Formats: sequence, C-alpha cells, structure tokens
Amino acid sequence: HDLTRSTDVPTVAEAGRLFNYSLLVDCTTVDSSIAAGDFSLISHRVEGYNFLNIAQQIMTLSFWVKATKTGIYCVDFRNSGDDRTYVAEYTINVTDTWEFKTITVTASPSAGTWDYTNGIGLVIDFTLSCGSTFQTTANAWQTGAFFGTSNQVNATDNTANNFRITGVHCWAAHYTGGT
Repeated sequence: HDLTRSTDVPTVAEAGRLFNYSLLVDCTTVDSSIAAGDFSLISHRVEGYNFLNIAQQIMTLSFWVKATKTGIYCVDFRNSGDDRTYVAEYTINVTDTWEFKTITVTASPSAGTWDYTNGIGLVIDFTLSCGSTFQTTANAWQTGAFFGTSNQVNATDNTANNFRITGVHCWAAHYTGGT
C-alpha cells in the first residue's frame, strides 16, 4: 500500500465543517487470498494519559470514510497488552462516496493490561483485510488481539482499491449527575 495525504475530503455541505486533508491508502500490491495470519490495517495509538479520559466508559468513534470496495469493514479497539479487544463492523454502502460512520463501544473492562500514563493506552485500527487468526465476533470485549470479523471485506484484492479516512473523533459521554 501507498499512504499519502489527499485533498479529497467531504464538502462543507456534506460534513458541516471544513477538512483540509484525508489519509489515502492506495492498494499497490494484490493479496487476493488472505492467509490466516495476514492482516492489513491503519493503526492509531492513543497515549495512556489521553485514554484515561474515556477509559471504562461508553465511548463513541466517528469518522468520514470513502472506499472503492463496498461491503463490511471493521474497526477494533485494543489495549496495550493486546489481551483485550473490541471489534465493530460498519458498511461502505456506495463506492467512492464519502460516508459518515458512528460506532458506539461499551465501556472498556478493568481486566487486562492497560496503560493510563505515557505509554500506549488504546490502539484503534481500521481494518482493510484480516485473516481468520485475527477474527472474532463483533460488539463485545474479547480476550486477545483481534482486527476484524469473518465479514470483513478484502480491500487488498485489487490495485484499483482505494481507502480514504478523515475527521476521526473519539469521545465518552460523561455522566454529569442529576436524577
């Protein structure tokens, strides 16, 4: 894959705000048969001090995505010890069209190896392909390191495939009290 900064972004009319750039992943080498231990993903690491603000709370991830290949894609949330993972699915409905996605994740568990200081607190991966070794069920915290489900498309099966992402935002809805 080639990774580049792209000026192809959602319009202000679409997004309600201005974006300067998106990340473009251009498939340059075909892998039409994903082996069990293979995967391709975009990974973002959140420092523990920053993760502390959303740890053990329901969190929401939103982003804009534009992909050539339609179908089900996955995003995963992993701890620094690779012993707790939450995988969620989302669907690219229309080829080469900006789509806004929102994913709600149940509170991260206290069990597992978490870093709440200056190490990696949380890893967020956007999966492009994923072999069976790294597949699990969606929408629940699992023990282990996983990147997708068996529904994950293979976005590395054609050099015409592109994947763009921008406007990634993750937050927790903090309880402020009341009755």
